[in-house]
Amino acid sequence: MSEPISRSQVDKLGARLRAGTVDEDDIRLLDAFKGMVMFRTANLAARVEEVVRQGQWDFTKRRQKTNPSIIQKLRRSTTSLSRMQDISACRIIVPTLPDLTDYAWGELKQVLGDIREVDRLEGGHLDGYRAVHL
Repeated sequence: MSEPISRSQVDKLGARLRAGTVDEDDIRLLDAFKGMVMFRTANLAARVEEVVRQGQWDFTKRRQKTNPSIIQKLRRSTTSLSRMQDISACRIIVPTLPDLTDYAWGELKQVLGDIREVDRLEGGHLDGYRAVHL
């Protein structure tokens, strides 16, 4: 799909995915939307990777949410597809909390500029998940 997908189209697609009325055209549209999101994430990932190299960290990783996991998230939440924030992400894995604090709150925030922070270091995550989302 060469034309941009409108927010209205994305949210109508999300409603169909949530309701379970999905056809092959919907899957193609979802893939095109994910491609747009990945394109936007690529610039961010390049800047993040540059900072990671300067800090000599070993791991950065880009990931894309799968179609089944997008559909599952739509069905268990009220989030619209156009507002789903974790379709594509960059991840930096650091070995210790001090490394995270020094790194994420320092150089990385400087590179990214004005960003929102969600601290998930503390909390009752049963699977042991701990992170800071920027």
